Amino acid sequence: MLPDLRREIVTRRIFTPLDFQSQLAAFQGSAFSLAPTLTQSAAFRPHNRDPRIPGLYIVGAGTHPGAGVPGVVSSAKATVGVLLNDLAARAPAQAATGWVAPAAAGGAGVIDAQRAAHAALAAGSKSFALAGKLLPRRHRDDAAVLYAWCRRCDDAIDLAPPAERPAALRRMRAELDAVYAGAPIADPTLAAFAGVVRRCDIPRRYPSELLDGFQMDVDGVRYATLAELLGYAYRVAGTVGVMMAHVLGARGTEPLRRAAHLGMAMQLTNICRDVDEDWRNGRVYLPQELLGCAAVPPAALDPTAAAGAMVTLLARARAFYESGEGGLEALRFRCAGAIRAAALIYADIGRLIAARRHDIRRGRAVVSRGRKLWLVARAFVVEAALRTWRAVARLPEALP
Repeated sequence: MLPDLRREIVTRRIFTPLDFQSQLAAFQGSAFSLAPTLTQSAAFRPHNRDPRIPGLYIVGAGTHPGAGVPGVVSSAKATVGVLLNDLAARAPAQAATGWVAPAAAGGAGVIDAQRAAHAALAAGSKSFALAGKLLPRRHRDDAAVLYAWCRRCDDAIDLAPPAERPAALRRMRAELDAVYAGAPIADPTLAAFAGVVRRCDIPRRYPSELLDGFQMDVDGVRYATLAELLGYAYRVAGTVGVMMAHVLGARGTEPLRRAAHLGMAMQLTNICRDVDEDWRNGRVYLPQELLGCAAVPPAALDPTAAAGAMVTLLARARAFYESGEGGLEALRFRCAGAIRAAALIYADIGRLIAARRHDIRRGRAVVSRGRKLWLVARAFVVEAALRTWRAVARLPEALP
């Protein structure tokens, strides 16, 4: 079918879903929603797109719901097939220049790395895995790869014997150097992460700061003040929130600041959830000033003092959740709903801890699957309501 199709394509103008949304009042950027009504919106009518090439939308002039759509859909599928064949044929030659074939174009290594990333996500965090399934396919794969790289670094250090952890951290820094230098990378997970870094334009400072946070763990830092703990929370989780914002297409100082806050909220929740487990492993993250003592030997942690510290940390976490959720309007609806769901699920861990009166002897707080599904539904209802309210608020007070 039409060999060398790419050479015959002339691009005169690129019109994206964002252009439909901003210039034609198309709700959520749907090509078929020229009238801003719910029945003609992307929330109820899918885009004309093919999931085999992430981010590719195909529209035809004059199409509308009805007789024109089947023809456009059929021609779109045929065109996508030609593009996939063309990409697959060009991939070997382009690989020499450092270009990585999209997974849909037959990049087996990328596909395997993505599958491994999703497996790591499912095994490492059921809450994040559930939220990840709600993302669009392109973002879902990139988010899983980001998680897999973070988990790879964490495990390389945490699972190593204490004497070998500094060397493991140096190895992680060397791998990050290779990712940003554009050097050939044999490891599939690392190569997939390099692809995400390029596609999503993730600045070097954020993964570097994440490794700085792991350095604090390697050094066995104890936190005297809440401010010191918040610095740690930013490095090991706030940076992940910022990198996720890049993956989901958010840019700008304010959205990234709020993304960092959301990551920090989740980290503070994690710290409160795992106080007993960390204590048994010789780690104490609760700040000394909140425990009312100058130093905390692991064997001497007082459950009553720990409960008081957790009250303060969870209050700070709630403020960070509120700030983080306020930045979700920078994302597309489906992405915002997925992130809001993750935030609600994690915040619910704090609710359970509070219901147990912050008693570290009551075991690990776990949100049930039924509760998670309810929170997912709530997240999307809230997100849809907020977006509808904002859209109405932007309308003129009186129409002619």
